[in-house]
Amino acid sequence: MPALGRIFVTPADLGRKVSLRHLVAGAPTDALGTLVDWQRGIYFVETKNKVIKEVPFENLIAAKVVPPEVSAAWVQSQALKVWRANETQNLGDWVLQSSGNEAARVNSCLLVGSPKTSAEDSLKEVITWYQSRGLTPLAHLSSPGVFDSILEKMGFEKTRLIDFLYKEVIPQKVETNIKIDSALTKEWLAAVNQNNGASRSVEPFTLESGDWVRFLSLESKGEIIATARTSGVEDFALVTNLFVNESHRGQGIAQSLMKSVEQIAFEFNMKHIWLQVLHTNEVAQKLYQKLKFHQHHQYQYWAYSQSRV
Repeated sequence: MPALGRIFVTPADLGRKVSLRHLVAGAPTDALGTLVDWQRGIYFVETKNKVIKEVPFENLIAAKVVPPEVSAAWVQSQALKVWRANETQNLGDWVLQSSGNEAARVNSCLLVGSPKTSAEDSLKEVITWYQSRGLTPLAHLSSPGVFDSILEKMGFEKTRLIDFLYKEVIPQKVETNIKIDSALTKEWLAAVNQNNGASRSVEPFTLESGDWVRFLSLESKGEIIATARTSGVEDFALVTNLFVNESHRGQGIAQSLMKSVEQIAFEFNMKHIWLQVLHTNEVAQKLYQKLKFHQHHQYQYWAYSQSRV
């Protein structure tokens, strides 16, 4: 097996133009074209001459999606920078994360790129790392994923499926009654954690992560009834914590918050805004479709179960 570089192309990138550097008879060569299929550990790339090249994952040296498109792996890696866990550790390109609560995103290992050693040995480290902290070993990766079969073999099972959505940023006329803060306030934090529940409360460290961050809120009778947060790093902006109190829904508040978020992203020269939503959340899905968001890829959570071993 060759010494692996950054393998930032996954089966979730089907349809995108890719560049795969790999070994053929011991010599490096490139496959440039559209990723049209993935089967049993083999990438199928259609070149501009309509030739299908087969590239086994085990022969890869490096892999990337060709700009201006971006890979699922790139999106997942950028998201870590604007939604940081309290504790992180690298296993090669994989990233272990822990925050000591039940919030999945900051308490799971991102399986991206290449692990430190073999995938099987690295998953053993993942299991030990989380169990030593009293946490259920949890992983997430783009779906379908390169490591799906190994996860099943090692006793992991699928849990939640998440859609990663994006839209092009255009300037928006914003509502003047929406409050926008550059610093986290105790009132905003309390409102968000009341909505999340004690087991999924978010720490200030996570909420304040990013090169820039804005906290949006709407009040009624002195009480925060709606929130949103956006944070950016480099050329990536993520939306989180969009919530409207149940008694105030159906009034267009979520749309107003999202317009404000988009205007903020525009002022920071972002080309796109990104967000994550549970695949089965039909209400949120309809809202984001109305707001012209499109699916970039999906990612899957996998939880370790001793009974499956």
